[in-house]
Amino acid sequence: MPRVAVLTDYDTGLGFQLAGVEVYNAGSAAEAEATLCNLILDKDVGIIAINEDFLDGLSERVKKRIEGSSHPIVFPFPSIKRWEEAAPSEEYVARLIRRAIGYHLKIRR
Repeated sequence: MPRVAVLTDYDTGLGFQLAGVEVYNAGSAAEAEATLCNLILDKDVGIIAINEDFLDGLSERVKKRIEGSSHPIVFPFPSIKRWEEAAPSEEYVARLIRRAIGYHLKIRR
């Protein structure tokens, strides 16, 4: 069965680790690119979720390789910083819940 791997920074990786996902931490875009290239070559990895901050810093060669390949599937996810920039955390969580269950929930403190 193909594995799922997450490539992100240490702080974001903690949440994925708590969920039982295999996490690879990187401190810079260059480190993320090296790790990503190794994960792409691993035939057991079927899905790679990458922090979009790292994706922005990849070389054009690696970006083209990702776009032209169907295995593994590589998809970006927004970083925590971008979640905070988009909206306060309560609004973000409320939108996720509304999308998941179709119900509007107001969060009060």
